[in-house]
Amino acid sequence: MSEALAGARCPDCDRHILVSLDVHRASCPALMPGWRPEQSDVSYRVSRLQRCETEDEFRGIHADLRRGSDDVLDAMYRGDYQAPPLYELFWRERCVIYSDKPELDAAIRLRIALNTDITMLLHAQVEERRRYGGNVVLEWTGPTGFSKSSCMMGFAERHNPPFRKAIQEEGTTGLRRYLGIDVHQVPEKLKGQGPGGVVMLDEQLHLVGEGSRNAMDTLANLEETLRGTGIDVHFASPSVREHTTSQGILEAIAWSPTTLKDGHPGLNRGLFLYWLALGTIVRPIPLGVANLEWCSRECYQAYEPIKKENLERSKAAMFSGNRMNENIVLDLFRTQGFRAALMLKERPSKTDLKRYVRRFAPSMGIAETEACAGEIEDMILCLKTAPQHFQTIWGWRPPDWLRAILGAGGETESRPGE
Repeated sequence: MSEALAGARCPDCDRHILVSLDVHRASCPALMPGWRPEQSDVSYRVSRLQRCETEDEFRGIHADLRRGSDDVLDAMYRGDYQAPPLYELFWRERCVIYSDKPELDAAIRLRIALNTDITMLLHAQVEERRRYGGNVVLEWTGPTGFSKSSCMMGFAERHNPPFRKAIQEEGTTGLRRYLGIDVHQVPEKLKGQGPGGVVMLDEQLHLVGEGSRNAMDTLANLEETLRGTGIDVHFASPSVREHTTSQGILEAIAWSPTTLKDGHPGLNRGLFLYWLALGTIVRPIPLGVANLEWCSRECYQAYEPIKKENLERSKAAMFSGNRMNENIVLDLFRTQGFRAALMLKERPSKTDLKRYVRRFAPSMGIAETEACAGEIEDMILCLKTAPQHFQTIWGWRPPDWLRAILGAGGETESRPGE
């Protein structure tokens, strides 16, 4: 074994040997495919970038650095190893050095990304994930009114056949099985889905109050264990949320409505800047722009009642993490298993209701379950003893199907969207 001392240089790559020549050669870049001798001068060349006196000199050094990193990555991705297209693009872009000043480097990357169309790469990314049994987890963010939700559903129509079929055959009812508003709805919507399925969380807002942290921890656990199911997950929100397994952030930067402000016909599409962070990279970097079409007309028609419900929810400021609001209760009532459980006894006790809630909404904490069971108990009591006061207390008239399963007769006007 060689006994080269620390400080000596490798005869192949001219780098300092830290332990011994044999140990160094196990990772010596000169012995790896695609290595170029000038790679040993990367640090020097980077320092030269900021001292260039002419544009030609700068371009020459920059191109040389770019060729060096491309050689290494070409040897990796064109040999026995591969990665989905956007992941490969990420590492190629990550290796490019534009400036030693972070603000300037970020500005240059953004400018280049805005001029790079990655639409086809994004669709190819989904197909690549599918080929190896993986799923897709994407965040959709940006200002309200920029067609995030429509493009998200359009993306699902293209890549998730079960979702497209549900829209065509069942309309709003079918859409509800795939699209939710609150985090707690995700586990229920995953049930019965297989490869090619999708769950979408629309306009995900910051939860507040008791149970909000529990809800986000539950969601994080689901994200981390869904890869092998082949079920995609999409989150749409005005700002970025906590999604550690996200495979990219699509930030809405422009849209093309049916009629443009100058009166000309639009394209019914949205323009999104794609950001990605992988591994130890904390801050995502922009890779390019994706031009995505809106969902179909029939899909949007199915979505409108749900959108109206969400608007009513916003007006009532129902963002509490403790689940004490009508939307959560109605979601439980819509669950067939929960309905069947309610009919087991003429008047289920609060203990019974807590068991039912825990079974069909397992992500709820103890306090949340207690509060939700109490709310349902009050609703049952009101419908059985004084149904005329239901609307006064909860602000809406119970639909006929709800009155039927709780044993209250009579025709009533259902809540909008039911």
